[in-house]
Amino acid sequence: MNIINQLLAGANLFRLNFQMCNNKNAIPQPKEKEEQLNLLQNTIFSNLFMASQMKTAQQSQTQQAQVIQKSKKISKRNNNCGHPEKEHYAKGMCNNCYHKYGRTKKPWICGHDKLYAQGLCQNCYINKYNQKRREQGDNDILKQEDPNPQQLEQQQS
Repeated sequence: MNIINQLLAGANLFRLNFQMCNNKNAIPQPKEKEEQLNLLQNTIFSNLFMASQMKTAQQSQTQQAQVIQKSKKISKRNNNCGHPEKEHYAKGMCNNCYHKYGRTKKPWICGHDKLYAQGLCQNCYINKYNQKRREQGDNDILKQEDPNPQQLEQQQS
């Protein structure tokens, strides 16, 4: 947009110069056509030069903006856990420190120290989860091994 404005400004300057040429009383004009041509070339060259400088400046600004967008989000709060380079997670700690030291609730189903999920500690939760998966897997295997009685009758007939 700025490049177009600069070129239009150069065209307006040329038109103004042309109008002044027709009005001889206002400003003394260059006496030769070569001087007018040189003046016009200089204005066009300067406008193109300014436009190229503006284009390179815009490109460098977009590159800087891309670098800033790619960089990791900087949180507003500081970490008190000793990891200021990491992003704030909760209670003034980073993600790792919060999950290691920040959670203080006790599980109500098992008698261990730290709550993980569904009222269990992490070890008991994983054991329960794996037990469910094994039971579901056994049921699925049994379903695949035992065909329907109707299918057996159809195969025998």
